[in-house]
Amino acid sequence: MEYTGLYIKYAINRPLTRLEQEHGLDIHQKLDLPLAYQLAVIKINCTYLELVDKYFRWKGVMSSVLLAIFYIVPIGCATIALDFIMIASGANPSPYYSQQQAWTQAVLLLLFGPGLIGSALIWLLRKEAFALTHYPIRLNRKSRKIFAFQPGGKIVEFDWDHSFFCLGLGKSNTWEIQGHKLDAEGKVSATFAFSELAVGTKDRELLKQHWEFIRRYMEEGPTSVIQEIKACLPIADQREPFWFGLQRTDFYVNAMPWSMRLAFLLIYLICYPGRWFAMRTSHIPAWPANVDEQCQVAPDDPYSRDASMKP
Repeated sequence: MEYTGLYIKYAINRPLTRLEQEHGLDIHQKLDLPLAYQLAVIKINCTYLELVDKYFRWKGVMSSVLLAIFYIVPIGCATIALDFIMIASGANPSPYYSQQQAWTQAVLLLLFGPGLIGSALIWLLRKEAFALTHYPIRLNRKSRKIFAFQPGGKIVEFDWDHSFFCLGLGKSNTWEIQGHKLDAEGKVSATFAFSELAVGTKDRELLKQHWEFIRRYMEEGPTSVIQEIKACLPIADQREPFWFGLQRTDFYVNAMPWSMRLAFLLIYLICYPGRWFAMRTSHIPAWPANVDEQCQVAPDDPYSRDASMKP
């Protein structure tokens, strides 16, 4: 799980790091690699390619954890109340500290504990729930522009030809494909990341297969990538259906042994209540009119694909 940009903001107003420069990606350099679309496509046509964000895969995991904590907190409050009852009756609730220390601890916990814990939990929860169901990225190959939803709902416009792309390292030491918007001084003014993640040097190099899929669409058009797309995510105007979520999870682990595949599917089922909560309390993102005006699709576009059509 990689939440840089959601819980911890990307660093901006800074020069590119040496690591970013070492792992830069050239939009004009064709890589002789298999293309990997990684079930990240929402829509594709001759005008634009719309991809899902990196948070979508894990959406609901944090909500599951936080909802579980919300369930546990009342138990903790009940324990503190029991301590008060024991202290009031003259008993010492713990053999490890005095009755005065017990009083002090109980009073401090009651005064500050619920408020601090509750505020922190609500802040964390609102980053995933009560937000957007996903943060789509739209690459317009005709205008050479990228439109990326950011956490909070803001849309940042990037220039394909003048952005800096690289294999970047997130706060959790997870590699991702990052796009940086540079100002007149060459400093980073905004950042977004594509959906695919990698851990370790070997997997980091595999990220280039997904990058090449994106790069080739922008530089050569849909003809060069359309055959790789087996399915589109059904999330453009609805929340992800439960069964498609299972299929999506299995897609990422289908090369693993059956025991591992079942383990990941079980994790999905365990976390699904949190995902359901996060999705149902979030809004489906909608592109503003000025973006849609720049992304008009011809009615007879032979490469138009979305979740309603077979590839």
